[in-house]
Amino acid sequence: MSFESEVEERIGVTFKHPELLRQAFVHRSYMNEYPSPGLESNERLEFFGDSVLSYVVAERLFRDCPTCQEGELTEWRGYLVRRDSLAAFAQRIGLGEFFLLGRGEEAAGGRERPQNMASLFEAVGADSGAQVHLQGDRRRDKPERQADADRPEVAVAGGGAVALAAGAELSDG
Repeated sequence: MSFESEVEERIGVTFKHPELLRQAFVHRSYMNEYPSPGLESNERLEFFGDSVLSYVVAERLFRDCPTCQEGELTEWRGYLVRRDSLAAFAQRIGLGEFFLLGRGEEAAGGRERPQNMASLFEAVGADSGAQVHLQGDRRRDKPERQADADRPEVAVAGGGAVALAAGAELSDG
């Protein structure tokens, strides 16, 4: 089974960009010890994923909590996309098992470090979030869009799984 297939099976999501999925798991320490043409760290994906997750969580909260005030929405979004919440979710689904780390980072506990785990989750979210939320028709009146709310990649990218991992229940009251 390929690396990509193992990751997809673990998290229950099929990714459209397997090359980005692999890149999402490459820590910069790995690149220093195992240089390879075309190999890039996950840092750029982490940057993009941070924005994608923030947007997707904001959109989901806005849609799912119609009576919440702006301050409540901001507080929920901050809680759901903060480092500790993202790290907890990444650890809960075992993303660290696939993380490509250099020997020094591995020896220093990098596979469990909250900053690394949150960064990994953001990098993975860059691909899943982009494919679900940044492509295609955004009209809400299409029946197939409504059905998308239950698809695993929307739940993962949309923050629903982050909320569950953090033990949160979204409420509009």
